[in-house]
Amino acid sequence: MAIAFGVLDVSDCDDFGDDADILVVPARPGVPLALHATGAGLWRRLVAASVPDEELDEDERVVVREMAEAGLATTRHDHPARVRVIAKPWLVSPMHELVYALVQSVAREHGIRSVFIKGPVLHRQGLRDREHSGDVDVWVEPGSEGALAEAMAAWGWTVVPFDFASVMYHSLTLESPGWGCEIDVHFRYPGVGADTDKAFALLSETAETYEFGGVRALAPAPTFGAIISALHAVRPDPKWDRGESGRSAAVLVLQRAGEGCIDDAARWGALPALVDVMAAAFPDTRLPEDVGPLPADWIRRQAPSAIAYHLAVLRSLPWRERPLAVFRTIWPSARTAQLSSATRGKPVKSPLKARLSRLGYGVKLIWEDSARSVARRRRNRE
Repeated sequence: MAIAFGVLDVSDCDDFGDDADILVVPARPGVPLALHATGAGLWRRLVAASVPDEELDEDERVVVREMAEAGLATTRHDHPARVRVIAKPWLVSPMHELVYALVQSVAREHGIRSVFIKGPVLHRQGLRDREHSGDVDVWVEPGSEGALAEAMAAWGWTVVPFDFASVMYHSLTLESPGWGCEIDVHFRYPGVGADTDKAFALLSETAETYEFGGVRALAPAPTFGAIISALHAVRPDPKWDRGESGRSAAVLVLQRAGEGCIDDAARWGALPALVDVMAAAFPDTRLPEDVGPLPADWIRRQAPSAIAYHLAVLRSLPWRERPLAVFRTIWPSARTAQLSSATRGKPVKSPLKARLSRLGYGVKLIWEDSARSVARRRRNRE
């Protein structure tokens, strides 16, 4: 019988050449394989039904045993990765669809509950016009993000290390050079005020089922998907102002999902962060008078500058965690330092030069922030 952690019929796709018929992710750590001609035909037989050994000729037996060693075939009728249908891709990028399938298959294998958020499901639900997303976002049961990251390491995915205090982060980022995207493993979401266990429970209990590369997975119901999208659109950031475009995007996605967003945002503790855009999205609907307090992370993100934000995070940490957080800020990983330089339009290949450049930029920000503070105090005295 055929098994896989994801499979797509790519015979109509131009991206994989004329010979590629089936793109399949093995059910054991490896890379996606392209099956064509005789191999594809034989594997389709294993998908259609279990094939007794005596029905195979000698050459086919050799191929099937090679497939079994590669994680594409099994003699177990109850194998959880058994394939019975080969679907055509519905995502713009078949490789991205297989990443969804892989993550869900690995999560299932390790008993990790997960819900895929953002991404192309929003387009399918009619919540956004854009079809494609650059990364794959999955929200897992709190406390299991490390287990999923560890399990994905066998498939060549590595964790991008935190470069400041973990309280600043709401996800782990996994990257792999061969898959063409990153995976963000969320364990909470900025602006959601409910405790992490309740937040995930509400998300997963109301989620809908979709198939990615033949693998069944969960994605948020439209109201929760719209709330996440709206939070992303208006999330405060001390480095830039999302402005009216972010607000307009949030209003539009909430309107498309409907007024049910109001009650679900209230249950999720997300209404305080979205009360203004909710009022704009549903002007004829009366919102609760007391929506509750803003989540602490949302308040920190409203800091007037990056320096003020980092200081607010530091003040929220226990004393024993502050020295490491400060060190990570001054001397980050090579990846973060190089990304910081590239973001400022001054890409640097040398990790040392990138770190020194970032350090100099940080000193400049502190000086400018201090100068603005002095100017404000002077104006207030006057």
